[in-house]
Amino acid sequence: MELTYYLILFFTSFILTWIIVPVIRAVIIKNRILQKPNFRSSHSLITPSFGGIAFFIVFIIGVLITPEIVEKVFDSCKMGKYTSLLMRGSMVSAYLVILFTGIQDDNKILSPLKKLFGQFLAAAFIVSFEQFRIKNFYGLLGIYDVPLLVSVIFSILIIIIFINSFNLIDGIDGNASLNGISISLLFGYLFYCIHSMFFMGFCIIIIGTLTSFLRYNFSSIKKIFMGDTGSLVLGLTFSILMLKLLNIQDDKHFTFPFDFNEMPLIILAIVFLPLFDTIRVIVLRIKMKRLIYKPDRNHLHHYVIDLGFSHKRASLIINTLNFLFSIFIILLCINFDFIHGLIAYITIILLLLLFLNRK
Repeated sequence: MELTYYLILFFTSFILTWIIVPVIRAVIIKNRILQKPNFRSSHSLITPSFGGIAFFIVFIIGVLITPEIVEKVFDSCKMGKYTSLLMRGSMVSAYLVILFTGIQDDNKILSPLKKLFGQFLAAAFIVSFEQFRIKNFYGLLGIYDVPLLVSVIFSILIIIIFINSFNLIDGIDGNASLNGISISLLFGYLFYCIHSMFFMGFCIIIIGTLTSFLRYNFSSIKKIFMGDTGSLVLGLTFSILMLKLLNIQDDKHFTFPFDFNEMPLIILAIVFLPLFDTIRVIVLRIKMKRLIYKPDRNHLHHYVIDLGFSHKRASLIINTLNFLFSIFIILLCINFDFIHGLIAYITIILLLLLFLNRK
């Protein structure tokens, strides 16, 4: 039953995206809303954007429908109607705000401050649902339970930081999509450990959507970018999943093969690529006395492209290494402990920085 349920979710999201993306592409071309190459671009041709609208449509359908399926098919996973409605209400409201923000940003009519406000508003809708707020620091700096105000502020900051981080890695074909698939696979595993049918199913929906989108993103004939619309929607989605995973201390039935207090480190390993790339780029911009929101070609994907790799190969190399890194940290936590995982995490960051500074 479970396997059938997840297969249906995968193929439904895959087919829906396969159908919706060409429609969006046709509308964009007809209305001449095309993305022109600039000094940062790795493309020489004018290309349609807004592919992320397909993500929004599929994810909204998933949010509205799959909780009902879960409650009817898996009785043991019932959330309760009131809780389910609150969760869906907060998610749909946030998605609508971030969709509008992304579309405006793709149209180049949104200032950085207005874009940040849109992200803040979306984050506020998410943390209005109690189960999407961090309530525990897991002993970090000796802190466990945190006050409500700290919980709300910290949760909003995590959402905004990750939305922007994911937005920044969408610079070459397939990079954001492949990273999204990688994150969804590993998050899906973590939700499987706590028997969370809806959120594991939502990870499957993301995988189906992004797998289907790659066909168009890598195409030379029917190419379309996800745009800021897509990267913002994905960034918000993974922020929601992160907060849910960091807020499961009340669930007494999880079956993780590692110590629960190692969860923050494991999540940091899974989302390593967008966070590492963003922090590194911001530090470089500050060092060069540039505004941190001004774009440049200092991203990790630009480095790999400049080595002579195609977009597809660069994206595959970056995300394969990122996936293996995540697995490595998870295995260290399973077979050893938090300290071994943390030492390996820091060591790999330092080695990567040394490698990149050779440029």
